[in-house]
This record gives sequence, C-alpha cells and structure tokens, in this order.
Amino acid sequence: MTQVLQFVYDLHGAIFTLHRILKPGGVLLATMPGIIPIHPEEWPFYGSMTATAVARLFNERFPASAIEIEPHGNVLAAISLLQGLASEELETAELDHEDPSYPVVIAVRVVKPAGQ
Repeated sequence: MTQVLQFVYDLHGAIFTLHRILKPGGVLLATMPGIIPIHPEEWPFYGSMTATAVARLFNERFPASAIEIEPHGNVLAAISLLQGLASEELETAELDHEDPSYPVVIAVRVVKPAGQ
C-alpha cells in the first residue's frame, strides 16, 4: 500500500478492510506522505499524516506490538520536495539524516497476529 491511503476518504474503513483481508501472520507494508505538495486536479487528495496519527489509526485494528512506524525525512528533504528538486540533486548524507519534525514519508509495517 505505498502512497495510496492519502487518496482514500474513509481511512478507518480502509484499515478495517486491510485487517480483514490479511491472513494471520500476514504483513502489510504501507507508506503515507508527511510533508507533500498537493495537486488536487490530478487525484482527490484527502490528507497527509504524522507518525502519531498513523499509529493511532492502525492501532484501532492492530495491537501496538504489531505495528512498526518509521518517519523519514528532514527539513532539507522537505524543502527540496516542495521546490521540485530531484533526489539526485542532493548528497546521500543530506537525505539520510532523519528528523522526525519534518517527515516526508511515513513507512508502516504491520503484522496481523495469529487468531485475529
């Protein structure tokens, strides 16, 4: 589910469905935008997230112990994204620096526990 959930209006329903269709032990990998430019003429964009919001959203259906969340980004990466710069225009070290105050993308790994 990479870069999909921001286009879904009913996030709670989507998480419910993802939980339902995962088999026990199944793994869901998802990414959602943090800081991002919005282009509503291309797709209906319903929102970006914070790591705290993602944790709360997934915790409605999955136990906290089954959820791993990693925000990725920093102020330079966020500014570069908003200015339309390509990753090749930055040094690897500049992109590798993590600052949770400026999440460009939020990665989620969820495992459906046995018996759910």
